[in-house]
Amino acid sequence: MKKYIYSFFISATLFSCSSILEREPLDIISEEQVWSDPNLIRANLVELYNQAPTRRLFHFGFPWGSGAPWVDGNAEPAREPGSYVVISDESMASYSWVESRNLNINGYQRNDKFMEYWDYKIIRNCNEFLEKIEEGDLRPEDKDLFKAEARFIRAFVYFEKVKRYGGVPLITVAQDINAPEEELYPERNTEQEVYDFIIQECEEISVILTDASGTEHGRANRFAALSLQSRAALYAGSIAKYGQSDLGGVLGISNSAEAYFQKSLEASNKVINEGGYSLYNKHEDKAFNYQSIFLDDDNPEVIFEREFSGVAKGHSFDYFSVVQGYGSGWGSYLNPTLEIVEAYDFIDGSDGKIDWENENRPLAEVLANKDPRMHATVYFDGNMYPSGDVLDMYIVEENGQLLDVNPGEWKAWDVDGEEVWLQNVGEHIYPKRSDGTKTGFFIKKFVSVDDLRVPQMQSETDWVEFRLAEIYLNQAEAALELGQTSVAIEAVNKVRERAGVANVTSLTMDKLRKERQVELAFETHRIWDLRRWRIAGDVLNQVHHGIVTVRQMPENTYRYIKYCCDAREEGLEASKPRYFNTDRMYYYPLGEEICNNNPNLVENPNY
Repeated sequence: MKKYIYSFFISATLFSCSSILEREPLDIISEEQVWSDPNLIRANLVELYNQAPTRRLFHFGFPWGSGAPWVDGNAEPAREPGSYVVISDESMASYSWVESRNLNINGYQRNDKFMEYWDYKIIRNCNEFLEKIEEGDLRPEDKDLFKAEARFIRAFVYFEKVKRYGGVPLITVAQDINAPEEELYPERNTEQEVYDFIIQECEEISVILTDASGTEHGRANRFAALSLQSRAALYAGSIAKYGQSDLGGVLGISNSAEAYFQKSLEASNKVINEGGYSLYNKHEDKAFNYQSIFLDDDNPEVIFEREFSGVAKGHSFDYFSVVQGYGSGWGSYLNPTLEIVEAYDFIDGSDGKIDWENENRPLAEVLANKDPRMHATVYFDGNMYPSGDVLDMYIVEENGQLLDVNPGEWKAWDVDGEEVWLQNVGEHIYPKRSDGTKTGFFIKKFVSVDDLRVPQMQSETDWVEFRLAEIYLNQAEAALELGQTSVAIEAVNKVRERAGVANVTSLTMDKLRKERQVELAFETHRIWDLRRWRIAGDVLNQVHHGIVTVRQMPENTYRYIKYCCDAREEGLEASKPRYFNTDRMYYYPLGEEICNNNPNLVENPNY
C-alpha cells in the first residue's frame, strides 16, 4: 500500500485543489482568495514539490527530446532521462539516435539544450510563495513549516544549478517587472556564494522542519534538509580542493576545503545519529534485498523521495527499460557497460576484474560470486527473468563455425584482432541474440518485478532522492578527507555489510570512490562525482566495453570477446574513445539565449 505525503491534503486535496485551479481560469480566483484559503495555500506548496527537479531517470514520455520542456510543463534537468548515466561510464543507450550519444562523441556545445537547467520559474514561484504566505490564513506553526519547505525546494533547485554552471544569480525575492534594471538583470554570484547560501539555508530550516521520519516520504523533514547539506557541502569541499577558480570567482571556491568537509560530516552525523533511519535489510537474499530498496514502499532507509502512483501520476522507466519483447514498449534502453560490472568486487573483497581471454565457464558462473549489488543491478546471459524465461544472449559456434548467420544481416568485425560476428545496425554494433543490448547487459535496478508490461507513463516506482546509504558514504568521504580514517572505514563497512561483501580494513580515496560507484550505481550520482573530483577526463576519455558470449559446441564451453561498445564506424574508428574536454566541460555552457536575455551574464570559459 503506497503512502502519500500530506496525508491530510495530498490524497484528499492535491488532486481536488489542482483540478480546481485547472477548471477555473486563474484570473477568476483572486489572489486574496488563494492566500486566505488554507487548502489553496497547501495546493501551492504541493505544486512547488511537483515542479522540483526530483524525477531523475523517472520522466514522463519518451527518453529523448527536442529541447522542449517535459509534458508536465516543467523544464527539468536532462532532456533525455537516461542521460545522467549514459554520459557517465555506467551505461550505453541502446537507441543509436538519442541525444546522449552526441554528447559522448562531440562534448557539450554552447547552444546545446541537452542538460540545461537554467529556468528561474520555480525560483520565482518559491520566492513568491514565501512572500505571499505571510498574508495567508494559517496557524503560525503551519506557516513556518510551509515556508521552510519552500526554502528547501529553492535550495535544492539552486544546487541543481550550481553543480552545472558554477556561480548563478542568487535571487531570493519575487522580481517585479518595474524593478530597477540591476534587479531584473542580475550578475552571476560566485560559485562559493551559491554553495554557502544552500548550506546556510539547510542549517536554518533544519531547526524549523519536523523530525518525523518514515511516515511522510516525499515531504521534506529536517533530515532531508540535513541530507541536502551533507551532499552540497561535500561537493563544495571537493571543488575547493580539486577545482580551480576562474571568471573572478564565478567558477571555483577559494575557501578552505576542510571547512566544507566538516560541514558535510556534521550534517551526516546528525542524520545517522538522530534520524531514526536504518539500512534496508528485510531479506536474507542480499541481491534481492538490495533490489527491493527501490521497489518497497515500506522502507526505513528512505529519507526523501519523489512519489508516483501510476495512472494518475506515473513515469515510463519500465516501459523503456524492460528487456525487449517482455514489456509493453520499446524496452532495453539502458545497457550497463562492462566497466560498471567489473567495478563490483567479489564477495570475498577481491578485485572484480575478470580475465576474459582465459574464461571458459558460462557467464552466470563467471559472475556468480560477484557483489550481490551487481546481481541486483544488471541482467546478463543465463539469468532468470521475472517472466520465468532464462535470458540467452550468446552466439552459438559449432566446430569453429557460427550457426544461423544470415549474410544479409550479419558481418564479421575485427575486435581486438579476432573475427567476431556482430550485427551492424545503424552506427552501432550488437552481439548476436542480444535483444537490443549494445553491451551484453540490461538494467535491472528500479525495474518492476511484479509487472513487466507497465504501459507508458504508468510506472509507480518512487524515485529515492536521499537515502541513508548515501549519507554513510558522504560521512565516510568527508571523514577521510579530514584524516578521520577509522570513522570512514566504519561507515563504509556499514554499507558493505548490508550488501553482503567482505569488510575493508584500510581505505584509500580510490577505494571509497569505487564504493560510491557501486552502491549508488544508476542513481545519477556518478557523473557529478566524476566532475566534482575533477577526474571525469581520466575516466570518460576511454573506450568503454561490452562482452560477446560465444557458446562453443559440441564441447559446451564458452569464450568471451571484449569489444568497444562506443563503436561508431567500421575499422579503426570502432575503438574511438568518448570525448570529455577538461578545459571546459567541468561546467556547462549558459548558451546564447540565456546570455542574450541578460547582458550582465558572462559565459563559461571556452564556449
